[in-house]
Amino acid sequence: MTNLERIQLGPIQNNGDLAPGEFRELRPGEKHAMQELAKKYQKRGKIP
Repeated sequence: MTNLERIQLGPIQNNGDLAPGEFRELRPGEKHAMQELAKKYQKRGKIP
């Protein structure tokens, strides 16, 4: 994931109308970014 992609995504929790701990649907692009991060961490062995 490039820095540009990170900037475009912005913080995923920053939705304003959600209470802490509440979830919302991921915007397009966020889901893909999450999958990429998951792959990266699985390679490092941090996610079972």
